[in-house]
Amino acid sequence: MSVVAALVPAFAGFLTSAASAAPTPRPGEYYGSQNGTVVEFSLVKSHGVIKGHYVGRAVSFPSSDPPSCQALSTEARFIVGNYTKFLFEVRNGRIALLKKPKQSDVYGLSGSFSGRSKASGKIEEKVAGGGRCVTGWTAERVSRPTFAKSGTWVGKGDGLGVTFKVSAGGRIASDFNFTLANPIRTPNGECSGPFGVGGSWFIPPNGSSFSDFGEAEGAGWGFENLSFPTARAATGTFQATGECQSAAMAWNAQPSG
Repeated sequence: MSVVAALVPAFAGFLTSAASAAPTPRPGEYYGSQNGTVVEFSLVKSHGVIKGHYVGRAVSFPSSDPPSCQALSTEARFIVGNYTKFLFEVRNGRIALLKKPKQSDVYGLSGSFSGRSKASGKIEEKVAGGGRCVTGWTAERVSRPTFAKSGTWVGKGDGLGVTFKVSAGGRIASDFNFTLANPIRTPNGECSGPFGVGGSWFIPPNGSSFSDFGEAEGAGWGFENLSFPTARAATGTFQATGECQSAAMAWNAQPSG
């Protein structure tokens, strides 16, 4: 057998191995929103290994899951409560725990990378009686992420005032409060406010907008199309519904300090 003939099988095996190896994902900020479920994390290269700097998520389980799953739906939070902590690594394109590289489940979250800038997977929670709550997630690398300045923000519109908080390195907004210079007049009287919208929301680092509403005793209110075009600017609209129905009121806000 010639030397060339002997090398052909080995070379073919090398090509097969190289083709099956998953591409190494690019470091950077990853964010995705799918059917109410939001996932955000940051990849860095440390000692030659791609590691996940944290996992933040807001979970919304589908209505097809057991009814008890809806109680497990969560607003924006970091899995371990610390967005600066290394939480997972990427091995052959799959998410794995740092200290248990063969376990592809990071506190209920699992997934893999397709290409160098996209990831997807599922979030699974167990409920009493052996049931499971499962929802999917997707995320893409954000080429130029924007992180809002942490602290208290204040803003105003035409006859409208707004305050809210930004935390977690500019990744989470919370505690919205709207005040009106003049009450909203209704057939049954008037709605004077203030209008609070409690909860926490991830601020999309890709600059896209988000909306949410609260409701109490037949009246609702909230914010629409809230976005952060820069680290020190936010724009949105206030809208009341139900008994306090109002026209949309545009507003803009900046950090207070």
